[in-house]
Amino acid sequence: MSFPEIDQLFLQLAGFGALPAATPFGVYEPARVHKGVAYVSGHPPKLDGEVVYTGRIGEGERDIDYACAAARLCAIQCLVSLSHALGSLSRVEAVLHVTGFVNATTGFTSLPQVLDGGSKFLHEVFGADIGAHARTPVGAFVLARNSSVVLDMRVAVRD
Repeated sequence: MSFPEIDQLFLQLAGFGALPAATPFGVYEPARVHKGVAYVSGHPPKLDGEVVYTGRIGEGERDIDYACAAARLCAIQCLVSLSHALGSLSRVEAVLHVTGFVNATTGFTSLPQVLDGGSKFLHEVFGADIGAHARTPVGAFVLARNSSVVLDMRVAVRD
């Protein structure tokens, strides 16, 4: 599969059609490239500018499936910002690292499983060679805009 096809594939997989570039919550860039590495800022699970997965994981209906769906949408948003910063995902050489912040109750310890929602998506889009990555799951008491999950990533890119 060619990378231009992958650019469209991740949008089709997401089921949302073409997504606009992320609008930051503050004074920062959604993605920045420097010396062959793209730094993708933390992205919440947003659609149409609104966070759609909110609240603490482990409370009420916010279970592991809810959290994995949130992480998947965060990964989609990261790739949208990365695509806008690079012009095309064809420049991606490797996903290096993903950090996932999970707004979780004190008893919720399945943080790595939550990040699987985003990691599996990256493998679907890029395959195992490019999409494989190191990652860090972090439990948080609260996240911006009451997001359930926020992901950021570092990606090696070609010139």
